[in-house]
Amino acid sequence: MTDTDRPDGWLMVVDMQFAFSRPESRWGMESYDAVRAAVRELVPLFGERVVYTRFVPPTEGTGSWAPYYEKWSEFTRAEAPLPDGSGDGIWDIDLGEVGAEHVLDATTFSKWVPAELPAGLRESGTLYLAGVAYECCVLATALAAIDDGMEVHVIGDAVGAADDAMHRATTAILRGREPQLTITDTSRLRA
Repeated sequence: MTDTDRPDGWLMVVDMQFAFSRPESRWGMESYDAVRAAVRELVPLFGERVVYTRFVPPTEGTGSWAPYYEKWSEFTRAEAPLPDGSGDGIWDIDLGEVGAEHVLDATTFSKWVPAELPAGLRESGTLYLAGVAYECCVLATALAAIDDGMEVHVIGDAVGAADDAMHRATTAILRGREPQLTITDTSRLRA
C-alpha cells in the first residue's frame, strides 16, 4: 500500500488491553475479539500513523476517582500492578508487539492528551478511533479531540462496548456530533 492509498490522518487504538479482553474481568467486553480482529486489519492501512493508548490506574485515586476505585478495587495498582513483570499483565496491550514510541499512557478516560501525542497527529487534523470501551474511553477521547479542533471518525465495527445496547446508545450520541464526527467502518477504509 502506498502513502496515497492510506486514509488521511492518524489511527488511535484506545485501550486494547488484557483488562478488557478477559471474559472473567468485570471490565471484559463481549465484542473484544471482533474488535481486536478489526484493529489488526486497520493498523496496516495507517502505516506509521498509529498511536496506541493504555489506561493505567493512578497510584492513588483522588477526588471523584477515590470512590471509583473503591467500586473497582481489583483494578488498582495494589491489586493489578503495572506491566513491569511483577503483575499479571492486565495493563499490557493485547495486540502483540507495538512500537513503544507510539504508546500513550493515561490515568483518565480521555486519551486525548495533546502534550503526549506523537508529532504530526494534531497537525494532521484528522483522527480515526478504534478500541474499547466505546461508551467510556473512546467516547471521552472523541469529545476531547473534537474540542481540540480535530475531525474525528469513529470506526464503528472496530470499537467495543460493554454490550450491544451500549454500543447502539453511544453511536446515537456521537451521530449528533456531525459534521465534527462521523461513524465509519473498516470496509470503507479498505476501499
